[in-house]
Amino acid sequence: MSVNVELNVRAYENDEGRYAQDIAALKRIKETTKVSSTPLKANDFDFGEEQSNMQIIKNIKNSDSGYYLILAVHNSVEKRDEFLIKAVAAGLTDVNFFYNVTTSKYYIYYEKYDGLQEATKALEAKGNKPYNGRMAVVKVEN
Repeated sequence: MSVNVELNVRAYENDEGRYAQDIAALKRIKETTKVSSTPLKANDFDFGEEQSNMQIIKNIKNSDSGYYLILAVHNSVEKRDEFLIKAVAAGLTDVNFFYNVTTSKYYIYYEKYDGLQEATKALEAKGNKPYNGRMAVVKVEN
């Protein structure tokens, strides 16, 4: 029994450690990435896994419940950071992400809404920014 408790404590520390590293990486990318002088195109971006619109994800640590406009989903820090750097270089300054521990994937987004109607309107009005190519709405329930 005590072994399980120790393992759970270690897993929690690792989650917290990963979250701290994730926040530091996002801050560094936003501070050091300059807007590209050459406009980026959609095919410059690796969007990762194809997302179906309106999936529901539960119990996401360090994130609020709501409807997120997801730009990309990656299962590696390297692919996540590559997408973030290109998004910032394309002029997207408010990009963010959360980690789904259940699937070990990073969900990159730039808007969160409280209501489905608002999120759907934003999705319809996404425009033609290169990073919006595969945008989907994902609901987080905590």
